[in-house]
Amino acid sequence: MSDMDMPVGIAALLAALPMADSAVLIGDGIPLASLPGKAQAIDVATVEGQAIAAPRGGLAVTVRLHDRIDPLTLFERVGGWLEVGGHWLVWDRFWDAGHADAPETSYRQEDCLAFAKRMGLALVEQAEAMPPVGGVTEDGAAWRWFLFKKEKEPIYSIGWARRSDEAELLRLFEVAFGHVMDPARWRWKYRHMERPGTVVRKAGAIVAFYGGMSRPIRFFGEPAWAVQIGDVMVHPEERGRFLARTGPFFLSTTTFLERSIGFGRRYLLGFGFPSRNHMRLAEKLRLYDEADRVMEIAWSSAGYGRVWWLACDEYVPERDTGLVERGWREMAADYRDAIIAVRDADHIRERYLQHPEWRYRVLRVRNRLLGRHYGLIVLREREADCQLVDILAPCRYHAALIRAARAVAHAAGKAQLSMWLTASFAAELAGKTGGGLRDTDISIPANTWTPHPPTEGIRGKWWLTAGDADFT
Repeated sequence: MSDMDMPVGIAALLAALPMADSAVLIGDGIPLASLPGKAQAIDVATVEGQAIAAPRGGLAVTVRLHDRIDPLTLFERVGGWLEVGGHWLVWDRFWDAGHADAPETSYRQEDCLAFAKRMGLALVEQAEAMPPVGGVTEDGAAWRWFLFKKEKEPIYSIGWARRSDEAELLRLFEVAFGHVMDPARWRWKYRHMERPGTVVRKAGAIVAFYGGMSRPIRFFGEPAWAVQIGDVMVHPEERGRFLARTGPFFLSTTTFLERSIGFGRRYLLGFGFPSRNHMRLAEKLRLYDEADRVMEIAWSSAGYGRVWWLACDEYVPERDTGLVERGWREMAADYRDAIIAVRDADHIRERYLQHPEWRYRVLRVRNRLLGRHYGLIVLREREADCQLVDILAPCRYHAALIRAARAVAHAAGKAQLSMWLTASFAAELAGKTGGGLRDTDISIPANTWTPHPPTEGIRGKWWLTAGDADFT
C-alpha cells in the first residue's frame, strides 16, 4: 500500500507524530515507510506468543488485527512495550455497546477503551475511517481509528494467565489461602481452558488471579456455555485495595467479565460459590448480583440399613454409559424451565472418576424387582457424614435415590447424609424426602458488569449441587 491509499486522516496523524527512537507496525494496511523514525514490522504470531521483541519505543501502529489476535493480549503486549509519552494508533473494526450479539472474536469499543485506561493509555483522538484494502465491513461493526498516548506507567498490568504461569500461580495460591494446591489438581481443574483466567501483575510479579472453568449448560432447555469462577485470589499485601476500583481484585474481575461473560461472549453466564461476605464485596463494586444461595439438606441414616427393593451397583462406564446418557436427557427435559449444567457420561467420567485427589463412589441405583434403572448417585465419605455430591436422574426418581443414598451412608457407619443444593430446589427436595435445611452462607452470583440475561430472569433458576463446585 502506498501513502496515497491510506485515509487522509490517518496519513496526517502519522505525519504529525513526533519522531520515535523505536516504532513497530503490527498488521497490514499501512506502509512501514510511513512511520516516523526507526520502524520495524512485527509478526502477529510473535505478539500473541510473547512480549514484543524490540526495545521499548515511542510509537506503535496496529492495523486489522480483530480476527487475528485477542484484544486483551494485544493491549497487554503493546501497552507494556510503549514508553511513557509514546503513541499508539489503532486502525481496526469495532463493535459498539449496542450490539450484544457481536461475535466472540470481535473488538468491542467499550471493552478496548477500558483496557486502554487500565494500562495507562489516554485517548487522544478517534474517528470513523474507511477500511484498509481488503478490510470487510459488517453490519453492526464500523472501522475506526483511535490514537492513544501513554501518560503513565500503571502500578498494575493486566493480561491473560497462561500455562507457563502455573508455578507462580500455585505460589500465590499458597500465600493467599494458606495451604498448598497439588499441581495435578490445578491442571485437572483448568484442563479445558487455554487461558485459565486473568492475572494482575505488579513489578512483573502476579498479585491477583481470577480463574474460570468452562461448563456446558442447558439454559431454559437450550444449549449454552457457562464458566465457573474459582481460585479468585489477591496477594495479602495487596488486600488493602480490595474495594478500590484501581485495585487488583477489581482489575482482574472486570477484565475477565468484559472479555468472557455475557451476550456475544464465550460464556453466556458465570457462576461460582463465594461466601456471603465475598458476595457483598462484589455487590458493593457492582460486579455481581445474588442469583441464588446454597442450602444443605441433611437426612438421618438411622433405620436405613437396607432398602430391600433398591440395589446399588458400582458405576461401570463400559456397561452403563447408555443408561447415563438416557438419564441425562430425561433430567434435562425435567429442568427445561431452569438452568442446569450438563451431566452426561463424559462429565461423570472427568469430574468423578478422573479426579486426581479424591475418590468418589459413583453408584447406579435400580429397582431390583422391576429391573428399572433409576439413576446415579455420587457419594463422598467425610469424617462427620456422607455427602451426596451429585445425583443424575429424572425428577420422579429423586426420592428413591435419596433413600438409596441414606442406606449407603448407614452401611458406611455415617449417622447422616448431607447434600448441597440451590435454595429453591433444596426446599422442594427436602419437603418430599423429610430432610432438614440449613443455610451454608454460600451465594451463587450473577454477572452485572457486562450485557447479560437479567438477574430477575435467572434468580432461583440454577440447579447446582456440590458436584458443580471445584472444591468439593
